[in-house]
Amino acid sequence: MRSIIIFLVIALTLFFSKFSKGKEFKKLIIIKPSSMDILYWINDLPTVHADIIRYAYSRIGTPYRYGGASWTKGIDCSNFTWRLYADLRYHYREYVTTYEMQRIKKEYKGLRAIPLEDAKAGDLLVYGRFGKESWKGHVVALVNEQDEIVVGSHSGHGVQFVRPDEYPCFFGNYPLVKVLRVIQ
Repeated sequence: MRSIIIFLVIALTLFFSKFSKGKEFKKLIIIKPSSMDILYWINDLPTVHADIIRYAYSRIGTPYRYGGASWTKGIDCSNFTWRLYADLRYHYREYVTTYEMQRIKKEYKGLRAIPLEDAKAGDLLVYGRFGKESWKGHVVALVNEQDEIVVGSHSGHGVQFVRPDEYPCFFGNYPLVKVLRVIQ
């Protein structure tokens, strides 16, 4: 079942990447989880992953700011994922950009590359591609692999829970390039 869901996520990502070439989608379908949703998602998870999801839930609405690292002034995607772990003292050794993340072959600064089929709650999904002049990327934390829900700081929307297949303005333009696990 899990491998079917992962396959569907990849297939939808590829579909949207072809479908949205040259088009800009502005609509973001935001999931507004209740505290009961959170309890359902964290049931039977290891403590570290449950803590990460609960903490992310408490940060919904934090504004997005490119290069930002502040919960109050704004935070970008890579600082968001790093701070999720760092604030709970589960962090990887130091801040890592999405460009560095996509280049990880085995392990780097407390992050380990893993196969997509092994992805579970708490893992980081790195999306991106090289543009005309530079790397453009995005990173989110996987919340629930069955329901395909991720959390991240999204440009124009701030910290939100979303489904990648319903967020074609970003995930459709940038394919999944890496799955990373924080080494405990």
